[in-house]
Amino acid sequence: MGDDETGTAKARLRLLRQEFTTPRAHRDPGPRTAPTSRPPADLGIIDHMAAAVREVIDHTRAVAPTAGPAPTDAAVYDWMQEHTAHLGAEQQTARDAMVIRHSFEHALAAGDADIIRWETCPRCACWGLFWQTPTTRAACANSKCVDAKGRPSVWTLAQLAEHRAAAQTARSRTAT
Repeated sequence: MGDDETGTAKARLRLLRQEFTTPRAHRDPGPRTAPTSRPPADLGIIDHMAAAVREVIDHTRAVAPTAGPAPTDAAVYDWMQEHTAHLGAEQQTARDAMVIRHSFEHALAAGDADIIRWETCPRCACWGLFWQTPTTRAACANSKCVDAKGRPSVWTLAQLAEHRAAAQTARSRTAT
């Protein structure tokens, strides 16, 4: 995996921490009828970030049990890269797919659904993917790109990440 993917997931996790967990000053909207209390940050984002870091640590410890202490912030991606560089090609592709999926998840958590449009459809290779929030799937807009039952092709983030990671691995093997 290139440092670009690790850097992207790391940068997006940092963005989530900076922009979505920092308490913001609020203007006083005027008199209120009843006092309201709300958390200073989006608890769903905090849970998302903790789950992502936990998944990276668990994955790294499973394949590199002697890895040292893990960071608990965005640096965890660099830590994982460092301690899994010795793995075989298949394990590195699986690691890369997880990082790519995390990058997608971080972007979506930040409200950037356009990130999916930058991916090609694994079935038809067109640039017609769009994010469907209710189904948490990416769908292909190409009317000829359908499954065996004639329904539009849909993809999970994991499938898109695996597709991209496999393509990157194939490109790096054929590079001169």
